[in-house]
Amino acid sequence: MATNVTFYRGNDIGWVTTFKDATGAAATPASANLYLAYSVNGVLTKQTVAMTIVVGAASAIWDSSPADADQVDWTVKTGSSPHVVDEGQFILTKNRANPGT
Repeated sequence: MATNVTFYRGNDIGWVTTFKDATGAAATPASANLYLAYSVNGVLTKQTVAMTIVVGAASAIWDSSPADADQVDWTVKTGSSPHVVDEGQFILTKNRANPGT
């Protein structure tokens, strides 16, 4: 996922991350998680989403509906001795033409 982008609140947001070992070769960890930090009604909320791994890549989808229109921070870590694989942040914004968001 590109960092420092904007998404509309209420949408599903997807991640795909690839893995490499210390030599730069493709690797497939046993597990990986997506860690999110965002606000719900002004209160900091942290969530862990288990990622689906398929030969060297992991994917996850997060439903942004509960989150406030605000900044969301995220990190992907492998399950074995948690190594940060990817991280970033983005902004959730409201669609003023769609008050339900």
